[in-house]
Amino acid sequence: MLKKTICLICLVLPLVMLNSASAIIFWDAEGFDDLWSTTVNWDTDTIPTRIDPVSIDNPDNTHCMITDGITAICETLRVANSGATTNLDISGGSLTASGAYVGVDNPDGHGILNMSGGVFSTGSLQLGWSATGTLNMTGGTINLSDNLQVPGLGGAGTVNLNGGTINASELQLTSKLGTMNITTGVLILEGDDTATVQTYIDDDWITAYKGQGRLNLDYNVTNPGRTTLSATALLNPVPADGATVAP
Repeated sequence: MLKKTICLICLVLPLVMLNSASAIIFWDAEGFDDLWSTTVNWDTDTIPTRIDPVSIDNPDNTHCMITDGITAICETLRVANSGATTNLDISGGSLTASGAYVGVDNPDGHGILNMSGGVFSTGSLQLGWSATGTLNMTGGTINLSDNLQVPGLGGAGTVNLNGGTINASELQLTSKLGTMNITTGVLILEGDDTATVQTYIDDDWITAYKGQGRLNLDYNVTNPGRTTLSATALLNPVPADGATVAP
């Protein structure tokens, strides 16, 4: 009898685990604002939890916003999984996901991650899986327990690191369609990745101030046990990078 009970549990447990997996929650922007934390902005009229995959696909040119005071969480994050252009804007608060794809399956799609503040923590971040993915970063912190991959598969990806800090295990620029331009932002990688990063620099896949600056690459100097990449402007632009001029 005991053996039969154990066998029954073994058969039922995988079915329970399978049924517990959540369906994808889609952004539909039907609320009175563009906030992640507004329930009616999601097709289920519920805020995603840590077991919910999320996809921000429609409407075209939509902006899903995470601002101060919002603690957002999901399982896998997808931005632009359709043929539309969609944006995820993080200006404060935090977002935690197990993995993130910006610019996913449809080649006509364009996923844009705009980060000016807050903290985004995830496993790997892939920009341009089969579509186009762009990261515009002017502030905040991105913490990746895995790699930053640009592009992910056969798409195109761009990192504009104009502020803030990206911490990642490694950087993978997989083709000439994956590029990074650095101004006042900083990229920090685990271990000694200087040889790989220098190859990207030599191939002009990584630039400083769009070719008008100097890249600073070191290992175990700026950050112990880590590779650090930053940039220095060779010119003195007016207004300064990231600044504005009063009308």
